[in-house]
Amino acid sequence: MNWPVNWGLVCGLALGATSITLGIAWKLGRWPPRRQRAQWYFEWYTNKALAGPYRSYNYAAIPWGIAWLAATFAAVVGSRHGPDAIVLSGLLVALLMGIAGLVFVYTHPRFLAPQWLRDVEAGRATLAEAGPPGVPAKVFLVLWAGFTVCVGAAAHFGRWDIVGPLLGGGGVLAATRIRRGRNERGSGWPISRRGGR
Repeated sequence: MNWPVNWGLVCGLALGATSITLGIAWKLGRWPPRRQRAQWYFEWYTNKALAGPYRSYNYAAIPWGIAWLAATFAAVVGSRHGPDAIVLSGLLVALLMGIAGLVFVYTHPRFLAPQWLRDVEAGRATLAEAGPPGVPAKVFLVLWAGFTVCVGAAAHFGRWDIVGPLLGGGGVLAATRIRRGRNERGSGWPISRRGGR
């Protein structure tokens, strides 16, 4: 039986859910893993050469994930029933969450920061000892592998309109993995160094 698949819906749900998962893991102190925190802190979080969304995406991961889900919902409902109050509500939620995430990227609200980062910035702990060990990196690799499959499927089935934005996000993730791998091969920061912005 040939079941039609809405790959725009699949990709939107996958991206939104993955972003929210990342945000929750960040807030609970499980991401990045402890052995990668020094690299993340000095090469990304405190690196003024990088744009805010690259440095501090973790703060916006939950609201931007919600924005993706709301926009996907509005697009799916709108394509079937036309613009109505439900569609407009979904777009409004997406807009508000997008703006909130952008604000969080630059303001770093304390209530979204994990306890280990607050301890490091207050001088109560070092990056080597702060917080729980974290989520195994393989968990996120599996999530992003699924994301990549969704992009390929969307391209295969002719949904070129969503492939560009998704590949843009995938490129950032690939660059992150390359930078992390290079650092782990021998140019890492000393993890006993105390943080401070």
